[in-house]
Amino acid sequence: MGELAEALTGDPFTFHNPYLFQTKGQMCRHPAMRRLADYIPTTFSCDGYPVQARRRPQCGSCTSCLLRRVSLQVAGLSAYDPSNHYVCDLLAPGAKASEKQLQPLKAMEWQFRKLGQKLHAASSWQSMVTEFPELQSVASELGARAEGGERQVRHSVLQLYRRYAVEWERFSARERLGVRAQAA
Repeated sequence: MGELAEALTGDPFTFHNPYLFQTKGQMCRHPAMRRLADYIPTTFSCDGYPVQARRRPQCGSCTSCLLRRVSLQVAGLSAYDPSNHYVCDLLAPGAKASEKQLQPLKAMEWQFRKLGQKLHAASSWQSMVTEFPELQSVASELGARAEGGERQVRHSVLQLYRRYAVEWERFSARERLGVRAQAA
């Protein structure tokens, strides 16, 4: 993107992303989020936005809604995210969910389990790259520009996935699948 911006403007352009190796949950724990928490209901993450079913702008069951909910939950900000903004509130006790609405949750649970297997392997990087080959391209590309090179990028990527797995493991909606969430 930096090269494209340079080509368009004729000026040097560099992106700096200080949150590149942070989970969404970590970003939601930033002190600024606490100060801006009252605005959380005005934001959305839904893949199908605007859903607007029964005046609820988000579906609540797509992977983007689930990632939003797990991130706010691990950051202690769930109270600012009204349940009535979701067509299907997988966090509400006793709320009904169809098999179709549970499919993204099941897919994310499968991903969590697959990541766990790979991250606990003797050679976790090689195991991850065997399963997700695009990670090697990411590490090579970022490593060419990053301080510490590709080795540091690999370490940072593995740490990112480990933190994500811990956050997912604590997500209360997993109970819908008969899985008990770990205590925070």
